[in-house]
Amino acid sequence: MFSPKLTSHLTRSSNFDMPLNQAAELYTVSKYLGSGSFCDVFLLEPKNQDNQLPPLAINVARSDEKNPPRYLHDRIRRIAPRDRLKITQKPSSNIKFRENAVKTMSAEFTYASEILNPLDNPHIPRYYDHGYVNGAYCFIRDVGTECLKDILELLGHLKVTGALFFAGFILQALSDVLEAGKAKGILTIHGDVKPGNVFDYMLGDWGIGGHFYGEKIPSSEDLVVDIKAKGSPVQMAPELWNYQLHQTTDVYALGICLYRMLTGQDPYAEMRDEETDEYMPYYFLKDIHETATMIPLENCPELNELLAGMLEKDPTKRIPHKPLLAIFRKLQDNPPKYKAPRSY
Repeated sequence: MFSPKLTSHLTRSSNFDMPLNQAAELYTVSKYLGSGSFCDVFLLEPKNQDNQLPPLAINVARSDEKNPPRYLHDRIRRIAPRDRLKITQKPSSNIKFRENAVKTMSAEFTYASEILNPLDNPHIPRYYDHGYVNGAYCFIRDVGTECLKDILELLGHLKVTGALFFAGFILQALSDVLEAGKAKGILTIHGDVKPGNVFDYMLGDWGIGGHFYGEKIPSSEDLVVDIKAKGSPVQMAPELWNYQLHQTTDVYALGICLYRMLTGQDPYAEMRDEETDEYMPYYFLKDIHETATMIPLENCPELNELLAGMLEKDPTKRIPHKPLLAIFRKLQDNPPKYKAPRSY
């Protein structure tokens, strides 16, 4: 139902593998893609285009939080000829940060190895290998080239069919991961669902989910308390702000994304400063997520009902994954008529 016509580099065989030592022979670091809290990400491209290998990404642990992301990129450009995969880092005295970076990234790779990879879901990136290259901890994984965030910035919003398609395959990925965790008795989520983490029909960046997986939180329909709040403030569910977690936490974040895909706007008017159009400061967003009322879509009760169920403040009353999948299938088969106002 949710499988798109995948781009060529995503139609990889389920037995495709790429160990680090083999990547060093077949790939070259071509460009800097971006940075997270603990790592920098680079694109790996095959040296020989004739062998039809897919492009991959390599995540490299940061050695220092004050080390500019571009430094490592420039360093690679200087010391890595086109025929070699070589990574080095500026020596760091911040040992604690470096240890946290490696711990966070290794937790994500463990999560991928034990939960994500066995699913062989085309909407979840496959993680291939991890280890140290010239003293820098890294792992390699699938990579996408087109980001949903960039698409929304370009188009403003999507048609109903497009928005339901994107939200549908994201939900399917989340549901598969949740069920895989239940089989192990562990709560497994993504933790940071947002347009900036959707690439080429894949939901990427499972780092926060890896952190929670490392805590081995028992799978339950009840709220989990006393967890460390993590996520992107614009999408964070109310319970996360209160150091709680629920199996529907990702549903709330997906509801924010779906609303933005449909309208080009945020569901709560209070989220942005009226004068600057910038998001409100972090400490204001908590109250907004807990108390604000969704701006209803014009003349579309079906979508309003769906969004209200996904953005329910009480996670125990939010629509769970399986019933939500059924709703999406129904709406995909018979999409409701809705057009975002011109002002959007």
